[in-house]
Amino acid sequence: MKNLKITGLFLLLLSLVTVNANAQDEDNKWAVGFGVNVVDISSASLSNIGDQVTDYVGVGDWNSLASLSRISLARYIDKGLTVDGAVAINTISKTPSGDYDDLAYYSVDFGARYDLNELVGDTAWFDPYVKFSVGGAWLDSESLGLVLSPTLGFNTWFNDNVGLNVESAYKTSTLGNDDSLVTSGYHFQHSISFILRFDE
Repeated sequence: MKNLKITGLFLLLLSLVTVNANAQDEDNKWAVGFGVNVVDISSASLSNIGDQVTDYVGVGDWNSLASLSRISLARYIDKGLTVDGAVAINTISKTPSGDYDDLAYYSVDFGARYDLNELVGDTAWFDPYVKFSVGGAWLDSESLGLVLSPTLGFNTWFNDNVGLNVESAYKTSTLGNDDSLVTSGYHFQHSISFILRFDE
Protein backbone atom coordinates (compact mmCIF):
# COMPACT_ATOMS: atom_id res chain seq x y z
CA MET A 1 0.00 0.00 0.00
CA LYS A 2 2.85 2.38 0.87
CA ASN A 3 4.41 1.80 -2.55
CA LEU A 4 1.09 2.52 -4.26
CA LYS A 5 0.89 5.83 -2.39
CA ILE A 6 4.39 6.79 -3.60
CA THR A 7 3.44 5.88 -7.18
CA GLY A 8 0.19 7.85 -6.88
CA LEU A 9 2.03 10.90 -5.55
CA PHE A 10 4.47 10.71 -8.44
CA LEU A 11 1.67 10.52 -11.03
CA LEU A 12 -0.14 13.43 -9.39
CA LEU A 13 2.98 15.60 -9.42
CA LEU A 14 3.73 14.64 -13.01
CA SER A 15 0.22 15.66 -14.06
CA LEU A 16 0.70 19.09 -12.44
CA VAL A 17 3.68 19.96 -14.62
CA THR A 18 2.62 22.95 -16.68
CA VAL A 19 5.72 25.11 -16.57
CA ASN A 20 8.16 25.15 -19.46
CA ALA A 21 11.64 24.40 -18.10
CA ASN A 22 14.90 23.15 -19.55
CA ALA A 23 17.12 20.23 -18.63
CA GLN A 24 20.16 20.46 -16.40
CA ASP A 25 22.71 22.17 -18.66
CA GLU A 26 25.57 24.66 -18.74
CA ASP A 27 23.30 27.29 -17.11
CA ASN A 28 22.33 24.97 -14.24
CA LYS A 29 25.32 22.69 -13.74
CA TRP A 30 24.57 21.37 -10.26
CA ALA A 31 21.59 19.41 -8.94
CA VAL A 32 21.01 17.93 -5.50
CA GLY A 33 18.30 15.36 -4.79
CA PHE A 34 16.49 14.13 -1.67
CA GLY A 35 14.15 11.16 -1.85
CA VAL A 36 13.28 7.55 -1.18
CA ASN A 37 14.48 4.26 -2.62
CA VAL A 38 13.07 0.76 -2.97
CA VAL A 39 15.23 -2.40 -3.02
CA ASP A 40 14.00 -5.56 -4.72
CA ILE A 41 16.33 -8.54 -4.26
CA SER A 42 16.12 -10.95 -7.19
CA SER A 43 16.55 -14.72 -7.18
CA ALA A 44 16.86 -14.93 -10.97
CA SER A 45 20.12 -14.82 -12.89
CA LEU A 46 20.79 -13.11 -16.21
CA SER A 47 20.20 -16.43 -17.96
CA ASN A 48 16.54 -16.32 -16.87
CA ILE A 49 15.26 -13.06 -18.37
CA GLY A 50 11.59 -14.04 -17.97
CA ASP A 51 11.91 -14.36 -14.19
CA GLN A 52 13.90 -11.12 -14.06
CA VAL A 53 11.07 -9.26 -15.85
CA THR A 54 8.44 -10.84 -13.60
CA ASP A 55 10.40 -9.83 -10.52
CA TYR A 56 10.94 -6.31 -11.88
CA VAL A 57 7.24 -5.55 -12.37
CA GLY A 58 6.12 -7.27 -9.16
CA VAL A 59 5.87 -4.98 -6.12
CA GLY A 60 5.05 -7.60 -3.48
CA ASP A 61 8.68 -8.06 -2.44
CA TRP A 62 9.80 -4.43 -2.46
CA ASN A 63 11.71 -3.20 0.60
CA SER A 64 11.48 0.48 1.56
CA LEU A 65 11.64 2.99 4.41
CA ALA A 66 8.89 5.49 5.13
CA SER A 67 11.38 8.36 5.36
CA LEU A 68 14.17 10.14 3.50
CA SER A 69 16.50 7.36 2.37
CA ARG A 70 18.49 8.64 -0.63
CA ILE A 71 20.64 11.73 -1.30
CA SER A 72 22.28 12.51 -4.64
CA LEU A 73 24.49 15.17 -6.19
CA ALA A 74 24.93 15.66 -9.95
CA ARG A 75 27.07 17.93 -12.11
CA TYR A 76 26.55 18.61 -15.81
CA ILE A 77 29.77 18.28 -17.85
CA ASP A 78 29.01 18.92 -21.55
CA LYS A 79 27.01 17.65 -24.56
CA GLY A 80 24.39 15.86 -22.45
CA LEU A 81 26.89 14.16 -20.13
CA THR A 82 26.35 14.43 -16.36
CA VAL A 83 28.28 12.76 -13.54
CA ASP A 84 26.61 12.00 -10.24
CA GLY A 85 26.91 10.28 -6.90
CA ALA A 86 24.26 8.87 -4.57
CA VAL A 87 24.06 7.29 -1.13
CA ALA A 88 21.05 5.31 0.04
CA ILE A 89 19.91 3.42 3.11
CA ASN A 90 17.11 0.91 3.46
CA THR A 91 15.92 -2.05 5.49
CA ILE A 92 15.47 -5.49 3.98
CA SER A 93 12.69 -7.69 5.27
CA LYS A 94 11.71 -9.58 2.10
CA THR A 95 14.18 -11.67 0.09
CA PRO A 96 13.90 -14.75 -2.16
CA SER A 97 15.41 -16.86 0.63
CA GLY A 98 12.78 -15.79 3.17
CA ASP A 99 11.60 -12.94 5.37
CA TYR A 100 14.04 -11.18 7.69
CA ASP A 101 13.77 -8.74 10.55
CA ASP A 102 14.78 -5.42 8.97
CA LEU A 103 18.37 -6.02 7.91
CA ALA A 104 20.29 -2.80 7.21
CA TYR A 105 21.04 -2.04 3.54
CA TYR A 106 23.47 0.66 2.37
CA SER A 107 24.58 1.64 -1.12
CA VAL A 108 27.02 4.15 -2.62
CA ASP A 109 27.12 4.79 -6.38
CA PHE A 110 29.13 7.00 -8.74
CA GLY A 111 27.80 7.25 -12.27
CA ALA A 112 27.78 8.95 -15.65
CA ARG A 113 24.53 9.60 -17.45
CA TYR A 114 23.66 10.69 -20.97
CA ASP A 115 20.67 12.93 -21.66
CA LEU A 116 18.57 11.30 -24.41
CA ASN A 117 17.32 14.74 -25.44
CA GLU A 118 20.67 15.06 -27.20
CA LEU A 119 19.42 12.39 -29.64
CA VAL A 120 15.73 13.30 -30.00
CA GLY A 121 15.76 17.06 -29.44
CA ASP A 122 14.84 19.18 -26.44
CA THR A 123 11.61 18.08 -24.75
CA ALA A 124 11.52 21.08 -22.39
CA TRP A 125 10.31 19.78 -19.02
CA PHE A 126 11.01 16.05 -19.64
CA ASP A 127 14.63 14.92 -19.39
CA PRO A 128 15.14 11.13 -19.91
CA TYR A 129 18.60 9.56 -19.60
CA VAL A 130 20.60 6.35 -19.52
CA LYS A 131 23.27 5.87 -16.87
CA PHE A 132 25.98 3.47 -15.78
CA SER A 133 27.21 3.47 -12.17
CA VAL A 134 29.93 1.77 -10.17
CA GLY A 135 29.77 1.48 -6.41
CA GLY A 136 29.21 -0.74 -3.43
CA ALA A 137 26.37 -2.19 -1.38
CA TRP A 138 26.19 -3.76 2.06
CA LEU A 139 23.53 -5.93 3.65
CA ASP A 140 23.99 -5.74 7.43
CA SER A 141 27.75 -6.31 7.76
CA GLU A 142 27.97 -8.31 4.54
CA SER A 143 29.56 -6.58 1.56
CA LEU A 144 28.04 -7.36 -1.82
CA GLY A 145 31.35 -6.43 -3.45
CA LEU A 146 31.75 -4.17 -6.44
CA VAL A 147 28.30 -3.25 -7.78
CA LEU A 148 27.72 -2.29 -11.43
CA SER A 149 24.43 -0.58 -12.23
CA PRO A 150 22.95 0.02 -15.68
CA THR A 151 20.17 2.53 -15.04
CA LEU A 152 17.24 4.24 -16.75
CA GLY A 153 15.84 7.46 -15.39
CA PHE A 154 14.35 10.86 -16.05
CA ASN A 155 14.02 14.31 -14.56
CA THR A 156 10.87 16.34 -14.93
CA TRP A 157 11.05 20.05 -14.10
CA PHE A 158 8.31 22.08 -12.42
CA ASN A 159 10.19 25.35 -12.91
CA ASP A 160 13.74 26.53 -13.53
CA ASN A 161 15.09 25.16 -10.26
CA VAL A 162 12.77 22.45 -8.87
CA GLY A 163 12.05 19.03 -10.31
CA LEU A 164 11.45 15.35 -9.74
CA ASN A 165 13.91 12.54 -10.48
CA VAL A 166 12.92 8.91 -11.07
CA GLU A 167 15.51 6.13 -11.51
CA SER A 168 15.46 2.38 -11.89
CA ALA A 169 18.78 0.55 -11.53
CA TYR A 170 19.65 -3.09 -12.19
CA LYS A 171 22.48 -3.77 -9.74
CA THR A 172 24.89 -6.64 -10.39
CA SER A 173 27.24 -7.51 -7.55
CA THR A 174 30.43 -9.53 -7.61
CA LEU A 175 29.88 -11.48 -4.39
CA GLY A 176 26.50 -13.15 -4.93
CA ASN A 177 26.81 -16.74 -3.72
CA ASP A 178 24.89 -19.45 -1.90
CA ASP A 179 25.88 -18.07 1.50
CA SER A 180 24.57 -14.60 0.66
CA LEU A 181 21.03 -13.27 1.04
CA VAL A 182 21.55 -11.89 -2.46
CA THR A 183 22.22 -15.39 -3.76
CA SER A 184 22.08 -14.50 -7.46
CA GLY A 185 24.21 -11.38 -7.12
CA TYR A 186 21.44 -9.22 -8.61
CA HIS A 187 18.97 -6.75 -7.19
CA PHE A 188 16.92 -3.78 -8.35
CA GLN A 189 16.97 -0.34 -6.77
CA HIS A 190 14.31 2.20 -7.71
CA SER A 191 14.17 5.76 -6.43
CA ILE A 192 12.12 8.92 -6.60
CA SER A 193 13.57 12.25 -5.42
CA PHE A 194 12.86 15.94 -5.39
CA ILE A 195 15.74 17.77 -7.04
CA LEU A 196 17.04 21.33 -6.84
CA ARG A 197 19.34 22.63 -9.56
CA PHE A 198 21.57 25.66 -9.44
CA ASP A 199 24.61 27.25 -11.03
CA GLU A 200 28.05 27.52 -9.42
